[in-house]
Amino acid sequence: MIRDVCVVGLGHVGLPTAALLARAGLQVTGCDTAPDVVAAINAGRVTDTEPGLAALVRDAAASGRLRAQATPAPAEAVLIAVPTPADAGGRADLSAVEVACDAVAPHLRAGALVVLESTCPVGTTERIAARFATLRPGLFLHLAACPERVLPGDALREIVANDRVIGGHTPECAERARSLYARFVTGALTLTDSRTAEF
Repeated sequence: MIRDVCVVGLGHVGLPTAALLARAGLQVTGCDTAPDVVAAINAGRVTDTEPGLAALVRDAAASGRLRAQATPAPAEAVLIAVPTPADAGGRADLSAVEVACDAVAPHLRAGALVVLESTCPVGTTERIAARFATLRPGLFLHLAACPERVLPGDALREIVANDRVIGGHTPECAERARSLYARFVTGALTLTDSRTAEF
């Protein structure tokens, strides 16, 4: 059973997810490059106006199960929830995903689960698998994609209640990711391959 999680990117998806994981009893380290975001979370405050998030983060920080820092921490599971904005040509800018993978790589444990929650083009999970293979040759990882779709103003409910499509790099990877999401998601968890989930 996964006990600790590192969430990379504490924006409108990453922070609510991190706080919900902490509420579910996991030890969560949130990682963000914005010093004001890190400081606020560690003080039990938020810079986001999402309804209900302030109380959730306050409680999670007070419990000691949620902390934030500028760099990733070793964990049994890593969720990457960084922005992938469209560039001028309408293509997703994956530079933040690549930076996140590079930052996470030195801290990965053998057998760790890495889930890409950012919305990415088909084939991105395979690309990050190749990137990790170059950065950490011989390290076995469980890789999956579980793109998040939430509406601002209702994110906390939707993160928990929405059905999820979890695409594993292998079927074993999908099952490993399902075991994590089942800890805090009440919606249906449909398992597939990473390309289908990304699509």
